[in-house]
Amino acid sequence: MYLFLFLALPIFYIIFVQINEDKKSISQGFMIFFGIFVAALFYLIDFFVSNSYVDFRYGVFKIYPHFFKIFTLIPFLVCGLILFLFAKDKIAFKLQNFFPLLLGFYTVYLPYQIISKNANFDLFLLFVLPIIIFTMLILLDFSMNYIIFLIEKKLNKKILLIVIPLIIYVLGMPALLCSMYYQASLLPLVYIFVILQIAMVVLFNLFSTKIQGFFQK
Repeated sequence: MYLFLFLALPIFYIIFVQINEDKKSISQGFMIFFGIFVAALFYLIDFFVSNSYVDFRYGVFKIYPHFFKIFTLIPFLVCGLILFLFAKDKIAFKLQNFFPLLLGFYTVYLPYQIISKNANFDLFLLFVLPIIIFTMLILLDFSMNYIIFLIEKKLNKKILLIVIPLIIYVLGMPALLCSMYYQASLLPLVYIFVILQIAMVVLFNLFSTKIQGFFQK
């Protein structure tokens, strides 16, 4: 039952790099394994500090901060501190490798959070949530690529009209969808948003080159 949960992100990544050959690199592979290592350390620490189930029976906006902390703040903060404070590489390299580092971290972190914090498991937790996280990371990767091109002066500043809303969406949507999931009446809307998010990834993957061309200097 848990097999997809543990293997989803690695399998999705393998498919993604087969479609995008430029993602195949030693540095990205290293970052994935390093992210797994960091998440494993975090898991060991968190296991001894907190290992209780959580029961959510509150409104969406009351439980949203919890999910924002769990699924966005902690992974982004931990990986961001490691990559942007301790790595001495150029900013473009850090932005380029933020996606694989987060992917490795979520590979261990996501199954741990789902299994250790929930008493019951269903389609959303075991199958849909990994898809939400992976598509979020893909959208983040597109944002990072656009920022790199902006720094390298290959794109004009108008690209920020796409980048800023996209980053806000990436940071906020996973927590919102998780909060909505615990409100039964909102569950159909959750799946609609998931389908739209998958569609966004497909569209960006298909038209990313054209988008770059449109905003070229």
